[in-house]
Amino acid sequence: VGEILPDPGWQPWLIGPLASLLLLAGLALPPLMAIRDVSPTAVLRNELPPTRQGVIAPLLALATLLGLASWQVGEWRLAGWLLLGMLVFLAASSALALGLVCLTRGLPRGGKVGWRYGIANLARRRWLAVLQIASLSVGLMALLTLTVVRDDLIGAWQRSVPADAPNKFVINIQPGQLADFREAFAAAGRPQPELEPMTRARLIAINEQPVRPAAYENEQARRLAGREFNLSWRAAPPPGNQVVAGKWWSEDRRIKPQFSVERGLADTLGIRLGDTLAFDLAGSTYRAKVTSLREVPWDSFRVNFFVIGTPGQFSRQPASWITSFRLEAADEAFANHLVERFPNLTVIDVGSILAEVRTMVDKLTRGIEAMFLLALAAGVLVLWASMAATRDERLADAGLMRTLGASRRQVRGVVLSELVWLGAVSGLLAALGATGLGVLAAVKLFSLPWQLNAWLLPLGMVAGVLVVTLAGWPLVGRVTRTPPLAVLRDLS
Repeated sequence: VGEILPDPGWQPWLIGPLASLLLLAGLALPPLMAIRDVSPTAVLRNELPPTRQGVIAPLLALATLLGLASWQVGEWRLAGWLLLGMLVFLAASSALALGLVCLTRGLPRGGKVGWRYGIANLARRRWLAVLQIASLSVGLMALLTLTVVRDDLIGAWQRSVPADAPNKFVINIQPGQLADFREAFAAAGRPQPELEPMTRARLIAINEQPVRPAAYENEQARRLAGREFNLSWRAAPPPGNQVVAGKWWSEDRRIKPQFSVERGLADTLGIRLGDTLAFDLAGSTYRAKVTSLREVPWDSFRVNFFVIGTPGQFSRQPASWITSFRLEAADEAFANHLVERFPNLTVIDVGSILAEVRTMVDKLTRGIEAMFLLALAAGVLVLWASMAATRDERLADAGLMRTLGASRRQVRGVVLSELVWLGAVSGLLAALGATGLGVLAAVKLFSLPWQLNAWLLPLGMVAGVLVVTLAGWPLVGRVTRTPPLAVLRDLS
């Protein structure tokens, strides 16, 4: 990754602090402005009136977030969708958190004092609990997605690959080498390879309309329209390919030139049955109608093509052959033998490429995990701030409980049970969100079968309990160490 990333520059040293100042101004300016209306006497008497900021504060905060997101993304529409998605997720997680907190009222009130009063504190400060749960669940969900769910997705993809899938590709086989190439496989006692002809061409027109990559709005469409395609030709559909629209041509050698197009490519570039495609092959133009669309199993690791023509359609053009086969680690010497015998061949090791891709994904994931650890740290700060805001109230509760005969252990149990419930609910929501993202990524993005990880929910809850308990432990010590007499004096 370090070889392809640019060298560090001075811009982050300026952009980071500037973005922080803008965010701080947009979020903290309204409450700071409200301080002007608070009299010094009210502060000294601890009689602070509730501040009313109306709609200015949330609008200013949203405008600041939208501006920063547009600055970083480079497009305000995409930034708006990103911000909308964040708001929808926060609203959904807050609604779920509120529902779970309200359900605590119906739990049995038997058991230890700490358990009963901890649940009661959650229900009594339900909006504060919702804020804490929503802020903590975001960071936990991101970390669970990048660790457990990521490994589940990779495992699902590996399970979807057939056990006998080819792991070697050989390209640049010349026509005069076909017989010797097959003989090399026969001499080694290996199955004969499926050799496919291939030539490179560029799509220049659809229905006599020139193909201009810039005319497509979709980035993938622009990339496909601007690249060269590997074309092939054959009499029968390739193994595993399924014709989903139109009809495959007959094996009559006198058949007119036709094209069969992969369905995904057709959808991306707007190609339909009956359209006439024009390809440029080394200065010569080849035109033919699209008579079929195919569903191609790309995950089979067999040789497949976006566009296939009829037999002999490109016979006047120079072509090479390509094949794929499976080679176990113990037979790696056979690949070296092929390269020694045919120096012009290129043997592509799919296993090595996949291992390198996984290494890069792991490195990138570690960098992203560091950013989401900061998001989790922000959730912990929200937890601390909310606890600091209710510190006097909690001290008063503890003082009254101690006065009525509760022990330090019982008071500690009250605070710990509240923290444990906060962490468990936060972890539960984080695990549910990570599961939802995993299902969405598997089904919609990668078309993979998804198997629910039974350990994800308990793992998320345990992680939430540990994070919240460790973060709130200083409050536990403060509450249990404060003498009841000091608390009662403050109350009076």
